[in-house]
Amino acid sequence: MPALIEDYALVGDGHTAALISRDGSVDWLCWPRFDSGACFAALLGTEKNGRWLIAPASPETDGAEESDEAKGTKGAEGSEDSGKSSSSSTSGKPETPAKITRRYRGETLILETDIETADGAVTVIDFMPPGNGSSELVRIVVGRRGKVRMKMELVLRFDYNYYNDYSYTTTKDQIKYDAHLHLNNYGAALDWHPFAGVFLVSLGGWAIGMRNLVIYELENDSARYLRALGASERVVRGYAYRNASLPQLSGLALQLGVVIGGNIVTEIAFQYPGLGNLIFKAISNQDYFLLQGIFIFIVLGVLIANFIIDLVFISVDPRTRLSMQGAGA
Repeated sequence: MPALIEDYALVGDGHTAALISRDGSVDWLCWPRFDSGACFAALLGTEKNGRWLIAPASPETDGAEESDEAKGTKGAEGSEDSGKSSSSSTSGKPETPAKITRRYRGETLILETDIETADGAVTVIDFMPPGNGSSELVRIVVGRRGKVRMKMELVLRFDYNYYNDYSYTTTKDQIKYDAHLHLNNYGAALDWHPFAGVFLVSLGGWAIGMRNLVIYELENDSARYLRALGASERVVRGYAYRNASLPQLSGLALQLGVVIGGNIVTEIAFQYPGLGNLIFKAISNQDYFLLQGIFIFIVLGVLIANFIIDLVFISVDPRTRLSMQGAGA
């Protein structure tokens, strides 16, 4: 369960902000801007909704009580709050409460969390540096004395768990990594329904063009010559289909770009998860690396489609094979 709202501290960079609970868990963060989808949203549910936890390696944290230091007035170091958490002793001693004290460093949004146990003390420093051109959340663990076993749990839920699940948990004795790619939620590269729908719509114009070319081929001089030689209508139609398909095949490869453009509009209009919607979100979030990857994927798709069309041309048009043989000779 999420902590009480008064148990959260805020760090930000002017473009977005993170809410960090007293037990060291980032339970809310929209990245890279306030209007972006949340990748940490445990504030709305449980840790399965996404969080980034850095805390003592203990069974559970109890942050309901505040220390006398936290109840004091705010000084030059900023506001302070504290709680208690259970902590395992590395020397085999019974578990003792850990004292947690938080404060902001001076007049900044740099959050410092002091954790003191029977075996040692550490300070967790959280901040988001402004003005770097990119949004970053920095978490630093500084050892102050003795030994304190720490654990980290990273559970990412991109865009409110719209695309991908990613979790990473580590302690001194155990490292666990788990990543799940939801094929039914991750874009038109993995979900072909909107792509196929737009392609079928554009296929109507392609079919009309093919019909007109076939009619033209059946009425030109070559078709009359074949009929004069006594060729059956089936043979004439076969040659007509071949000749009519050549310009249509050239346009079919170029149609891929048109389909991708229509796919973007369709997915945005119907809020369908796919490659087009992913492009729109990447543009909105100024995620240039994601855009570069998507465009490379699209360019490779167009190149592969054109290569396949060239191979089909060789099998359909005998003149292509003859010209290749002549060039080889």
